[in-house]
Amino acid sequence: MSEKNKDLALKILPVVICLIVLLVSFFGFGPKMEKVETYEYLTEKLDHKRESVIEISGGMIGLSLAVGMVPGDATTPIATQITELNNYLVISIGAIMLEKFLLPIIGFIVFRIMIPVVAVLCGVGLFFSKKTFTQIGIRIGIIAFAFLALIPAGIVIGEKVDDAFGLEKAVDNIVNKIDEIDMEGAADESTDESAEDESFFDKIKNWGSDVAENITEGGAKILEKAKVILGELMDVVAILLVTSCIIPVGVIIAMIAIIKGLFAILFKWFPLGKDK
Repeated sequence: MSEKNKDLALKILPVVICLIVLLVSFFGFGPKMEKVETYEYLTEKLDHKRESVIEISGGMIGLSLAVGMVPGDATTPIATQITELNNYLVISIGAIMLEKFLLPIIGFIVFRIMIPVVAVLCGVGLFFSKKTFTQIGIRIGIIAFAFLALIPAGIVIGEKVDDAFGLEKAVDNIVNKIDEIDMEGAADESTDESAEDESFFDKIKNWGSDVAENITEGGAKILEKAKVILGELMDVVAILLVTSCIIPVGVIIAMIAIIKGLFAILFKWFPLGKDK
């Protein structure tokens, strides 16, 4: 084989490899990675967290109703805080659903667009000895894989934080406490119903003292328990906001820093615009 044929073979081989990568990415991984079912492991984790948020939100509504039954203005600040915390939970649910929707979209962008573009650029650069095309292709490839790892990394890190702070146990504990308040309210109602067996005059006689005593004692108990639950709710909502909003943003910032570092190395070793 002549020297010219050897050089041509050395150029064609990388192009064939790039073509195989393009076809496998577009027709092999592309259809699979753009389906939600492919990310079942990750979506199950997101669904589990969303159920925890919904459970907490439902508990907040129950707590708000229980607090609202206490006469007076003493419970107004607690009810206001509960409403504000519920608004934060809506943000958390929105972030969780956004992550779930982005998984197949990112898969489509990476395997149907970015990697084929990388294969074309690298193939053209290697065949025509255009170093610029190859370097741009490599950089796009780095961005593509970093892009693909963004949401899975955020989900895994968020799960570790949830486990470290015992989020699931804290949610169950709060819901149980709210149920206890509801049961106490139901018990008070049954006590009032049993009083119907008394005579009309006895009811009139004892009504004033009984009502005052029930309001002060029952209301004070509910108020104290509501304050404790509110503090625990704040902790849980803070954890949910960190794991569903702040950590994904932090992962994006970390990925950008890593990509910039890799690009700095590539620019130093293989500067652009020096084609042979």
